[in-house]
Amino acid sequence: MHLMTEPIIASILGRPDLLKDARPRISRSDLEATQESLGFELPDLLRTLYLEVGNGGFGPHFKGFMGGINGHEDELGANIVSRYHLCRSSPERHPWPERLLTFFNWGCACTCSLDCSHADGPVIFHDPGYDVRHYAEDDFRRQRDPVVEDPVPEMRIEARNLKSWLQVWLDGTAKMGYGKRRWRPATKPVTSAPERVDDRQFKLKL
Repeated sequence: MHLMTEPIIASILGRPDLLKDARPRISRSDLEATQESLGFELPDLLRTLYLEVGNGGFGPHFKGFMGGINGHEDELGANIVSRYHLCRSSPERHPWPERLLTFFNWGCACTCSLDCSHADGPVIFHDPGYDVRHYAEDDFRRQRDPVVEDPVPEMRIEARNLKSWLQVWLDGTAKMGYGKRRWRPATKPVTSAPERVDDRQFKLKL
């Protein structure tokens, strides 16, 4: 375990009032299966939370911290593995950045995700109501066009890292969607838009 995670883990374990509904700690085999299914290792702090605190079922609001395999599932019956694969299952309509892992569900489709492309990446808030997208098939006037607006959902930085996000929860000041600064992935998601029927060139506005 990375040394920087120890104080925050100790602080969480020292608050049993916040852990009444926490799931049992994840087993090593379930952790390995979780990471294998995701295709990448979880960041140190997230991995330690599952190993030492619980396999989800805690956190602010409705205790929406999602677990790994055999852990807490959100209101839609998803854990971090199934939600990640769902998010990346339809790149044409819903491009989702690689290694952006949804770990918390606020309800009403609003979520927090951890940028796992960095060892200590930011926590990202996503409200699908803020998406700035336009699909050709949704507009009869542009039926032959590919996506014509920004296909990347608008996302905002909720905290500079998971440790900061957890500290806000422990302080009792966590609330949904308090981040204002927009976030963009380092690498844009790959999308596959349908081809136009004529020879005009079209570029996605990313």
